[in-house]
Amino acid sequence: YSGGVERGRLDKSAGQRETPSWYNSFIVTGEAPCVTSQSGGGAINRIINIEASSSLVPDGNEVANAIVQNYGLAGEAFVKKLDVKAIKRQFRELQKELLKLDTTDKQASSMALILAAGNSALSMFFPELQPLTVRDVAGFLSSAKEVDTASRAYDSVCNLIAVNNEKFLSSAVGSSEHHFAIWGRMTPEEVDTGAAKHMENVVYFNRLILEVEMAKLGFSFDAVKRSWAAAGYLLRTADGKYAWPSSVDGV
Repeated sequence: YSGGVERGRLDKSAGQRETPSWYNSFIVTGEAPCVTSQSGGGAINRIINIEASSSLVPDGNEVANAIVQNYGLAGEAFVKKLDVKAIKRQFRELQKELLKLDTTDKQASSMALILAAGNSALSMFFPELQPLTVRDVAGFLSSAKEVDTASRAYDSVCNLIAVNNEKFLSSAVGSSEHHFAIWGRMTPEEVDTGAAKHMENVVYFNRLILEVEMAKLGFSFDAVKRSWAAAGYLLRTADGKYAWPSSVDGV
């Protein structure tokens, strides 16, 4: 399932069955986060991770038993008392405040929904408790950079280069085995960004090795190359190509 639409199916007469759709938000618990640093931007954008660093309730078994014995009762009362116009207005106000932070539209919308629903439940059933504010939840939102696959891929490749620095050195300083392990070369060069020319460390990376190593990290070079070029991470040739003809020690 994806995007709230179930996959289409045909019946025995090859006619199209009605395609079910849904629009839900889920709260789940787990031993580990649903997403990792290698997850796609779409998945990270749609999930808000909150780590429980301490016990949430004094007696978990008692709470679990109470929920099982009273399942569904609070939900029905909540829906009956819910002021739809008021909660929509609260959602829009919260969303507007959250969008002022370094986050994405989807993250802000999801958190605004959680806050609006949670605070409405508090006002109905636990009026003595203080409602959550934008400041309380700001630290749980993913930043735009954390969601952006191209930025995460670039940071991962920079780390990859740092821990494999010797693979970008000239074979003249090592053995034949070192030469065999070379991935490319690193050199300071004058770079023209359009506004001005300046010196930067430029890494020449064997494209095959780059694609293989990025795949190990969970990224695709072809999926991020355009974004890298637009951000200035990847230098293109004069005719706009993403790969340069070059050599290392004559190879």
